[in-house]
Amino acid sequence: MAHINRRHSADLLFFSVITILHWYNPLIWIALNELKMLHEYEADEDVIKQCTDAQKYQLLLVKKAVGTERFQLASSFNHSKLKKRIMMMQSKKTNKWMVLSYLGLIPAMLLGFCFCSNRENSQSDKGNLNEVAVISFKTEKMILSLKKLQKKILYLSMK
Repeated sequence: MAHINRRHSADLLFFSVITILHWYNPLIWIALNELKMLHEYEADEDVIKQCTDAQKYQLLLVKKAVGTERFQLASSFNHSKLKKRIMMMQSKKTNKWMVLSYLGLIPAMLLGFCFCSNRENSQSDKGNLNEVAVISFKTEKMILSLKKLQKKILYLSMK
């Protein structure tokens, strides 16, 4: 009922159309699997809100995945997906104020992008390249003069 109440079938139908149009894109297939897992997480959350005992529900999920036979040679039981669902049920929810603090990072990132992408015109870029060349030439000259000075100091200290 949780899947029906949250209209997960409409999401899957919409995403199926996108998958048909972009069947060659591997990211679409990954996104489809993640959407299905998100739907399971949401349905689990609704069931746990209605049910008083989450452990009984988790045990029911394990029994449904394993089946009635206890000892099998091979199993189609997907451990990782069920394990992720159970771990998600046991995790604590993020505080709403913490989510708002993440939203505060958006203006900071936008300001950072503005400062990093500030370009006046292409002529100033050419001038910057010339300045860099002059600065690098000057630093090489300074390094050579420092090496000469170091040799003189060594020569004077040996006398």
